[in-house]
Amino acid sequence: MKLKRAASFLLSVALIATLCGAAFAVEDRASKTLAYYSVTCKAGNRAGELRISYNIAANKTADSVGISSIAIYNSGGVYMTTILGSEENGLINSDLISCAGTYSHTVVPGNSYYAVATVFAEIGDDYDSRVVTTQIVTAPTSP
Repeated sequence: MKLKRAASFLLSVALIATLCGAAFAVEDRASKTLAYYSVTCKAGNRAGELRISYNIAANKTADSVGISSIAIYNSGGVYMTTILGSEENGLINSDLISCAGTYSHTVVPGNSYYAVATVFAEIGDDYDSRVVTTQIVTAPTSP
């Protein structure tokens, strides 16, 4: 009986140690490039306007930081279109620590949509990205 209790205790200790090691391993995978990111979608001020606000920060001055793409889906999950990030449309910055702003996109007024944005930061040879899905928003029907 004592042998079974001792074996159970040792097995429990080994299991706890394994789980703690797994928890520490997850923390070790923190991004080398991304410090913070946020993407939200709201109804705009014009009929059919969606306003996608974003704030992406790198850990230090990045070669490139921002949003590489924004996919728009209707509330039923049907893909509608993709907006590719660029410096021209303000979704990507070069040689800065962050990229923030609001991107407007026109959709069918009265219908509901959400966005799936891929945020990223590249510093030297290190590149990391994350996918952010926004809440569902109904596009306004009138200004």
